[in-house]
Amino acid sequence: MSGTDIGNLPIPTGEGAFGDRPCVAIGIEGSANKVGVGVLRYTPDGGYEILANPRKTYVAPAGQGFLPRETAWHHQRHIAALVRQALSEAGIDDPKASVDVICFTKGPGMGGPLRSCAVCARTLALLWDKPLVGVNHCVGHIEMGRVATGASDPVVLYVSGGNTQVLSRTQSPTPILGFHPSPNAKPHHTYPCHRSSRMRSDGTASSARPSTSPSGTASTALHARSG
Repeated sequence: MSGTDIGNLPIPTGEGAFGDRPCVAIGIEGSANKVGVGVLRYTPDGGYEILANPRKTYVAPAGQGFLPRETAWHHQRHIAALVRQALSEAGIDDPKASVDVICFTKGPGMGGPLRSCAVCARTLALLWDKPLVGVNHCVGHIEMGRVATGASDPVVLYVSGGNTQVLSRTQSPTPILGFHPSPNAKPHHTYPCHRSSRMRSDGTASSARPSTSPSGTASTALHARSG
């Protein structure tokens, strides 16, 4: 996909930047019960290719929700293997030579799972001497949807638990997202909204996400480059 079609930022140029060569980013996401590692390659025009995106989901016992401690333990058990799997699927034998940046979900999310993944990301950044980029979880989801739909400058209805918001970009030298909370959004209203957002207008369940779009795990790396 060409990054110019949806308004992605080009790869930075100048001293210490990537210049006219592709950039490979690893993204680690573990803000809730799913943990994953995405590997993306960016081209100088802002386009991207998903090289790998393995993930694991913590399934709580029947009748229970997923709790922070148990979810963090799950992520700690699987994150190292997921990194190895992602590198293997991406065809990267020497990450110190081939990877350019390590990205991770900084929040919002569950504290224990977030910390588990942040420790892994920081360890890899130190081990491979790479820059470390923290990514806003909400913005990562928005970038994922922006790429999937081809929208370059959308007004977004973000429906996520008690965090339902209407969002738009601000006018800034560095494009960021302005957060405008919906005046009618209340925590006890958002769960039905979240469920209904997965339904078609005819009342049937929506299909799975297209395979050409990044999942939430790859979106961590995606947002780090797309702005």
